[in-house]
Amino acid sequence: MQLTQQPITKIVIAGGGTAGWLAAATLSYALKNQSVDITLIESDEIGTIGVGEATIPPLIAILESIGIDLADFIKHTQATATFKLGIQFADWYSKGRAYFHPFGTLGRNIDGHDFYQCWLKTRAQGDTTPLMAHSPEAMLAEHNKFFIPHEAHNTPLASTRFALHLDAGLMARYLRNFAQNNGVKRIEGIISDVQQAIATLLASVTGELLTEPKVIAFKTGVRKQAWLKNCLSLGLAQGFIEPLESTAIHLVSKSLALFIKMFPDNSDTNQVIIDEFNRRIHQDYLEIRDFLVLHYATTARNDTTFWQDCASMAIPQSLKQRLAIFNIAGTLTTTAEQLFQPTAGMLC
Repeated sequence: MQLTQQPITKIVIAGGGTAGWLAAATLSYALKNQSVDITLIESDEIGTIGVGEATIPPLIAILESIGIDLADFIKHTQATATFKLGIQFADWYSKGRAYFHPFGTLGRNIDGHDFYQCWLKTRAQGDTTPLMAHSPEAMLAEHNKFFIPHEAHNTPLASTRFALHLDAGLMARYLRNFAQNNGVKRIEGIISDVQQAIATLLASVTGELLTEPKVIAFKTGVRKQAWLKNCLSLGLAQGFIEPLESTAIHLVSKSLALFIKMFPDNSDTNQVIIDEFNRRIHQDYLEIRDFLVLHYATTARNDTTFWQDCASMAIPQSLKQRLAIFNIAGTLTTTAEQLFQPTAGMLC
């Protein structure tokens, strides 16, 4: 491992909101013992895009890992009445049937086999116990109950996982206060010009310019390079798929965690690290894309044009392969880094 020869001394974050202030909070905590000047530029004229934010459990771990008191965070983001144990999709597979995605694990491995495989075998043998009967989160949600997991030590409920619904504006404000207390500087203003973008585009145009370039904040998909030279894109600047499984903030926090692990210096010797970072982030987006497509592609509904279109939608080759393996062998191919593991929910 090479030692840092030219440590970075200044970081500028362009834009506030959830992504910007989460970056400021995370970086200011991670680099608190180093001489790094962190400045965030935002404008009060540009409001937060979201009103409410839906999250998944990894955010809880991220907040606690940077020293945020979870109870205080929940109190100041109006999340006290909206604890989240999973995501339910009513009438999704067919009318009258629901898909529930619990946040915790389903059962436990039996003789080296994933629990869902054992459940499928008992179903084939005539057992009618719903899969979600083995999920503490699903049962709590069904009965409209909630408790803090650490209050149930030495019980099956101790491993229950939860997430939050919260006010996006209040979350940004909370993270802003936290980051500023850690030394982050805030500049009020609008970035009016960005260099290696419009100028580069115009320089490559041949012939008469018919119109001025239009700057679009984002489009569905992901940037080819989330990290390019000394710029790291986060949030909507990095990519967006859709909010179906509440993965937007997760991608921000995971990008930050990976960036900190690979934190660069000021030299030009980091392309190998940059390429690996971009590869892993791109893989995260592909995994989430496939998981979202799976929601639509496996439906049995055809009662509206929307669902009819879903039934005929193109399925990525990577998802086709996973479905084929599952249909033949009843097993799911995953890696430890993937967000969605075999222990999560199924159609029920």
